[in-house]
Amino acid sequence: MRMARLILEGLAVGAVLAVAPPAFAFGATAAELDVPGTFVVTNQANLGFQQKLNNPTDTSFTLAPALDYFIIAHLSLGGQVTLSYAGGGGSNSTTFGLAPQVGYDISLGDTWSFWPRASLSVTATSFSSNGHGSTQGDLSLGIFAPFLIHPAEHFFFGVGPGFTTVLAGPNPITAITIGFTIGGYFRS
Repeated sequence: MRMARLILEGLAVGAVLAVAPPAFAFGATAAELDVPGTFVVTNQANLGFQQKLNNPTDTSFTLAPALDYFIIAHLSLGGQVTLSYAGGGGSNSTTFGLAPQVGYDISLGDTWSFWPRASLSVTATSFSSNGHGSTQGDLSLGIFAPFLIHPAEHFFFGVGPGFTTVLAGPNPITAITIGFTIGGYFRS
C-alpha cells in the first residue's frame, strides 16, 4: 500500500512538472533576446561630470529610449530618441535627436550577451550662455557596444563602451564614453 502511494505521488509530481512553464535560475535567458519577431525596449543613460582646467565643473545627463525589432536571428533594426542636458558655469545646452539604428546580438552563454549597435543621428542643440542663445544641427555616427546580463526572463541590463563622431555640423566632435542600458523584450 505504501509503495502504491509513493508511485502515485511520484506520478503526480511528474505530471505537474511536465505541464508547468519552465523556470529559469539566474539568467539562462540570453538566447531568448535575438529571436526573430522580438521587440526590445531599452533606455541608455549617461551621467557625466567633467572638470576643465581653469573652468567650472560641468554636469551632463542623457536619456535615450529606443525600440528595436529583430527581423532575423541576431539582427535588429530600430530607432532611438535622445534628450540630453549639459550645464555649468552660467551656460547650458539642451539636445534633442532621432537616430535609426542597426544591431547584432551575440549570446555569450546562458546569462550574457553582447549587442553592439550603430546609429546615424540627427540632432538639434539649443545653447544658452549669460542670456544669449543659439541653435545648431548635427549629423553624427554612433556606436554603442554593451555587454548584457540577463538575470530574468524578458529583462536585461548592461554596460559598455560608446563612440560618437559628428559627421556634419559646426563643431566636429568625437567622444568616447561608457554607457549603461536597461531593457526588456516581448514577442509579436
